[in-house]
Amino acid sequence: DWAEKEAAEEPYWQIEHADRLDAFTDLLYQQTIGRLLDIGCGRGSLLRYARLKGWQAQGIEPSRAMWTRATQYGSVQHGMFPQVTVAPVSVDAVHAKLVLEHVANPRAFLHEVRAVLRPCGIVCVEVPNDFNRLSDLADRVSAYLIAQDAADLDIAWETWLEENAGALS
Repeated sequence: DWAEKEAAEEPYWQIEHADRLDAFTDLLYQQTIGRLLDIGCGRGSLLRYARLKGWQAQGIEPSRAMWTRATQYGSVQHGMFPQVTVAPVSVDAVHAKLVLEHVANPRAFLHEVRAVLRPCGIVCVEVPNDFNRLSDLADRVSAYLIAQDAADLDIAWETWLEENAGALS
């Protein structure tokens, strides 16, 4: 099963998680401890690693089987984002790996993601195919989402959504 496959690949995942958390820390201006929301957290590997590194990590997982595994590593809600409860303006980084391609309305999803981010928060989206529209958009979004202050981020976020509205609908 998928969880057993990932568990067998744990050394690889630790390298990926270290790289991702280092990037988040750098983008958060060297803040060593942050709040992470992992949407579609699977078996909770990133949550576990983030907590070991001092992050306050919470997850959301729609699969009951994976949610059961993930709860051993921290606070994980069973369900779909944004239908589960996440306080507004409460997280520094949102991680959504292999999620956006399953979402019926990516634009609405990203608006909800923005609502839970703190000022200058980070959104990390990974989609599985280098040749699809969402991957192309993800390449272009990074320039918009890295902003100097909350006002810049709000403007950048809305600009990106306006420019990409056709591809997201």
